[in-house]
Amino acid sequence: ENVENENNLLLPGCEPTVSTITDNNLEESAAVPDLDPAKWKINSSLINYFILNQPIQDVKKINFNKTGRMCGKYFRKLPSSIFIRTLHNGQITNREWLLYSLSANALFCFQCLLFSNKKSNLGNLKFRLKNWGKCEEKVKFHEEGQQHGESIRIWFSRTQKTVTSIDKMLHEEMKSKLDYWTNVLHRVIATITFLAERGLPFRGKNNEFGSVHNGNYMGCLEIIAKFDPFLSEHIFKYGNQGKGNVSYLSSIICDEFLSLMNNLVLRKIVAEIIEAKYFSIIVDSTPDIRHKGEQMEEALIDKFKKLDIDIKNCRGQAYDNASNMSGRYNGLQARIKKYSKNANFVPYAAHSLNLIGSNAAEITKEGTRWSSGYEVCKALSFGYKNVLQVLQVLSEDNTQQPSTRHEATFDSTSKKLQSTNIDLSIVVQLYESLEKYILDLREMFDNFLKDSQELSGKSAFSWEETRKKKRTAFYDDSNSNSTVHIGKDKMKKDIFYVIIDTLCSNLNERKAAYLVINKNFGFLFDLNRSDTLSIRQSALNIVSIYSEDLNTSFVEEVIQFKKITESFHNNDLSMNGLLKKLSNSPLKATFPNVLIILRIFACMPCTNASGERSFSVLRRVKNYLRSTLSQDKTSSLSLLSIENEMLRSIDWSSNHCMKCKLLA
Repeated sequence: ENVENENNLLLPGCEPTVSTITDNNLEESAAVPDLDPAKWKINSSLINYFILNQPIQDVKKINFNKTGRMCGKYFRKLPSSIFIRTLHNGQITNREWLLYSLSANALFCFQCLLFSNKKSNLGNLKFRLKNWGKCEEKVKFHEEGQQHGESIRIWFSRTQKTVTSIDKMLHEEMKSKLDYWTNVLHRVIATITFLAERGLPFRGKNNEFGSVHNGNYMGCLEIIAKFDPFLSEHIFKYGNQGKGNVSYLSSIICDEFLSLMNNLVLRKIVAEIIEAKYFSIIVDSTPDIRHKGEQMEEALIDKFKKLDIDIKNCRGQAYDNASNMSGRYNGLQARIKKYSKNANFVPYAAHSLNLIGSNAAEITKEGTRWSSGYEVCKALSFGYKNVLQVLQVLSEDNTQQPSTRHEATFDSTSKKLQSTNIDLSIVVQLYESLEKYILDLREMFDNFLKDSQELSGKSAFSWEETRKKKRTAFYDDSNSNSTVHIGKDKMKKDIFYVIIDTLCSNLNERKAAYLVINKNFGFLFDLNRSDTLSIRQSALNIVSIYSEDLNTSFVEEVIQFKKITESFHNNDLSMNGLLKKLSNSPLKATFPNVLIILRIFACMPCTNASGERSFSVLRRVKNYLRSTLSQDKTSSLSLLSIENEMLRSIDWSSNHCMKCKLLA
């Protein structure tokens, strides 16, 4: 029975084995001997059998009325109490070594019968104990004797040796099977990781090894098998056996591993969030009239509850500029602030810059030919990579004329705003520098006009008018004639100035959201140029805002920290520099509140580019050929592709992954 239970623990494909230990001649013990000790024929086979299967006397099956016999002058029966031993403290134990023979109507000692050299009545088939007179005294004398103790020792030693041998064999076989399937799973996981991190499809038209239509998953396994004899033999043995046969190569197992790997990566992300404590929310969504702020709120809060993340630790939000997301009253940003009042909303910097340019282009009333726009976009699409390289060179080349560099500057600013290591203080600087740059362009109209005339070879404007159009006057209009610009003045005042002024106006408007946050935190990155009084006032202001995270000792910490930063290099005075410097030094124990405020500021997003990139991955993962993917599988594949670095860094053979039932 014990052997069967052990085999139930084996991996699929492990078959129960019958132990064959030559030392104990277990092959000879196939026949079950009679449990009546008077009928035993003592040999190695019998001994080996009872070592593994100790006979237990069932007292309830003994009819004590039929055990009576004449013992001298008296007729006596076998007392039922003979199978029970009462200790000196009153405790009762069973005499498991004592057996009753129905055929001989006698008692025997199980261990002495098999292992004792000196035969006593209880350990001798010939003499046995059959005189019930004073039998309790005789049994007690026997169990306290040296001969019985030696037999017990030999029996126990043989039992342990045999059991140990069997356990060892079972353990070795289980380990062999475990190692085999672990090696298979290592190759399966490596293949899944390779495909998932690149967002490649898994399945093909069929699931047959050897077919050219079996998909990337089986195809990769076949490529590995060409150079891996172990996997080649496994595929040959288990590859195309069909359902009901364990191979760990099927599509079902592949999907299960995708789900398990997704859960492990997600738990690792959540663990990092909980360890960091402070976090921000970045949400991007496809345009849908059904997406309301309330629905987005419910979806987010439900997700946080499932992941066991405390929404109260949210310190920033970044969405696109849709009203259901960024609305001040009913948008998602306003609803999240009900849970965390310090979850500051930060507009998407690069998207804001894009809207500024779009608004400036659309503000003019002059029409443009769509065919011209089409040709420009077409030319740009064919040479986009080369254009980007040229723009990068031009934006960094100080020898170029300003008229050549201005477009590259605008584009490089947009790309800088989308970088992953940017912080809000840099965003404000970029917006201010771009605003100043655009104001300088306002005085360069003549240069642009000259360059455009040289490039086009034309000096006249296409809308030169031969006569002045008469405008219909309404009753509330003034009598003064309106100024009508033509030619150069029309281009300059009705188009060029309008675009420049609109750009500056929108830059100022959208910069305001960043200025508020940067005003609260900006003093931290200008400590060396600030006096103690202004630092104290700024510190008190930020303590009042983040009263749940900071205490009043923050003020003195910052003033003391100012002295420390005097020895820092300029690169260490930025937000990222200060945070890394403080986090990796013993100073973090001295300035805990400074570290907290730096972490809060660092977690505030200034771009939603991560959300946009996620949609790019989703679009690549779920193309039209994979439109039938379930939502869970799509989410798993997307997460593994987005977090490909984290996926690759996980050691799937570690004890943690073994506990996750990935390789066990």
